[in-house]
Amino acid sequence: MSQSFALPCGLALGAALSLAACDPGPADSPSSGSTGVSRTGSGTTGRTTGRTSTGSGTTSGAALIDGCPAGWQPCRPSNLCDYGCSIDGGACADQLTANNAQTGVGCDAGAVCEGTSCLTGSGPQVPNQMGGVLSQPNLVIMTYDADPNQAALENWGVWIADGGFLPTTVGQYGVGNGTVQFVRLSDDPPGSSDSQIQQYLQTHFDTDRTMPSYTRSNLYELFLPTDWAGTASFCQSQGGYHTYFYDGSSDTYPVYAVVANCRNDLQGDTEVSGSHEVVEATTDPYVTSWTFDDTPNAWAYIGGELGDMCESNSHYYLSPDGTEGGQYIWSNSAALAGQVPCQPWPDGVLYVDVLASSALVPAMPGTTVDIPLTGWASAPVDSWALVAQDAFFGVDFQTNPGLSEASLSPGGQVMAQLNVPQALPGEPALGGKVGAAWIFSAVSDTAYYGSAAVGVTVSCETNGDCSNEAYGCTVGDGGAGGVGSCGYNFCDSSAMAFSTCSSAGNDDGVCLPFDSSSGSAVEICNQAGSLGVGATGCQGARIVDAGPGAYCEPTAVCEGSASPSCFSVCSVTGSAQGTCPTKQVCYAQGQYYGFCVHECGTTTACPVDQKCYPYELGVDICYPN
Repeated sequence: MSQSFALPCGLALGAALSLAACDPGPADSPSSGSTGVSRTGSGTTGRTTGRTSTGSGTTSGAALIDGCPAGWQPCRPSNLCDYGCSIDGGACADQLTANNAQTGVGCDAGAVCEGTSCLTGSGPQVPNQMGGVLSQPNLVIMTYDADPNQAALENWGVWIADGGFLPTTVGQYGVGNGTVQFVRLSDDPPGSSDSQIQQYLQTHFDTDRTMPSYTRSNLYELFLPTDWAGTASFCQSQGGYHTYFYDGSSDTYPVYAVVANCRNDLQGDTEVSGSHEVVEATTDPYVTSWTFDDTPNAWAYIGGELGDMCESNSHYYLSPDGTEGGQYIWSNSAALAGQVPCQPWPDGVLYVDVLASSALVPAMPGTTVDIPLTGWASAPVDSWALVAQDAFFGVDFQTNPGLSEASLSPGGQVMAQLNVPQALPGEPALGGKVGAAWIFSAVSDTAYYGSAAVGVTVSCETNGDCSNEAYGCTVGDGGAGGVGSCGYNFCDSSAMAFSTCSSAGNDDGVCLPFDSSSGSAVEICNQAGSLGVGATGCQGARIVDAGPGAYCEPTAVCEGSASPSCFSVCSVTGSAQGTCPTKQVCYAQGQYYGFCVHECGTTTACPVDQKCYPYELGVDICYPN
């Protein structure tokens, strides 16, 4: 997605400083694994769909290097910076932090452990949640005959779709050159709401013979005209976005993007925003692929996709002839190697950045949390300005962020200061709620570069402190009165996967396989106890309603809100719980388990009270309303 911002800040340039780094030896290059479930796209027909890796996994503990858990195998090749074991004996994901217990190596500040070496990393790794990409997209450029930018945008579309922009910026994620088509519009543009835009697209699918018919490779990009009446409100809230919608006439889910002319700057704004949305729609078409969304990570609250990670850059990428503009895009490989993470950044041009852990930091209500920020620069520079602002997607509260100092130097450290609110008497509990902030780097009032996302999650002392009734308070030291975090109830470490469990003494839960980084448990107890009077649907648990006996079977989960249903739990790896019946697929909800759902399509109807939704490229599934 795309956002607009304007930040006041100062500049301080001067003597050279360099980042500390350790002496790197020969570095292995294992594949990075990922887990997680993704959120919906914008719009009225969006819903949660998820697909996670069923390949490499990790588990913690130095002792496991030579003794992997049952069913796991050592990583190939042996790699001391890895956790040491994987579910399939494949390459393991590195920890990205120094681990003296396993390596005997302490990386310098700002460096990460890769293979048996320390590298000066320059940012996080955007996870692949396995929802598929548009590998050879057909970009459908929709412009208006009355728009003076029509011809220029069509020329821009040729460069973006088939001129090398995509393989240069997102080739490492599986997207290459594609094709381009044009739709020239003479009617009135739609209103500014997404439902109005979806209806407008539906009308053109139904009546416009120039509109290319749906294929899974198509990306429809609508450029609203320069005199569009909705420009002001649209640009204030977003400026551009991508998602998908349900086309009832063809029973398909077209992927589309919308871009407005927000600043009357064709190359530096409209084209840059357009490229941002093309990148994200091709690498994350159903918002279930290359994204931080629905992970416990602060970047999920800044947008969480490959374009969002570099949106703070005020400079942009030009076509070889200098006539077309596009955004620099986040490169996992460059970030891992300690290079400028927003690529293709020009050689010899200074880039400054701020590095920080984007993991959500537990904090008690009414406190202020200090989160370390470390400076990174691609060339010698004295210092640069920092600016902090609250995140804007899905956060539960504003942190009103501050900074311990207003500037940062390479290898230097300052603190981001995030404020956690205090719940007032009679108000709902705050445990588990999230706040986040976006930290920007700037070398002048107009030159912004790298950024970091930081966040906090409200801690608890008892189960009653948790804002979600499906969660319990897990206290770190195991003792009464300690500070803990709201989350799933973990089964005993000796519990078998898919065995019954309870957090309320009634054995109505099921232990679902879960990769716990703590090493103390590998299953979570999927059980929440009774809900309050008037509660409906699943409420994030297995409960259909609040009445007695209203639970699914222990080996099932409850999904859906308006029409909740019980679904059989299945094992993504095909072990323990087994696989799904014919004509059903295991809809992954983590690296190790999912639930069985019906496949659907134009010839296969869904059960009553369920609809057919896209799951991944080539597969549609039935899901409750």
